[in-house]
Amino acid sequence: NRWLTEGLAMCERDDRRRMFGEVALWHFKRAQARRQLGRGDQARADLLEALAAPQAREWVRGRSHLELAELSLAGG
Repeated sequence: NRWLTEGLAMCERDDRRRMFGEVALWHFKRAQARRQLGRGDQARADLLEALAAPQAREWVRGRSHLELAELSLAGG
């Protein structure tokens, strides 16, 4: 979680061109880590960021929806 958070912060400060859908991928990966750490609310926020990110790849969108469903099931 810490490394992914630091990576996202560096990504925001860096003005170089991004890989297509990179921001969404960062949020998706951090959401996975946070869900495994039991931080459901933070994971949900990251997944929503991944879904809202411009140029998110379809597989990242699909996996983000799946992770949201997993969170919902876990939360009852």
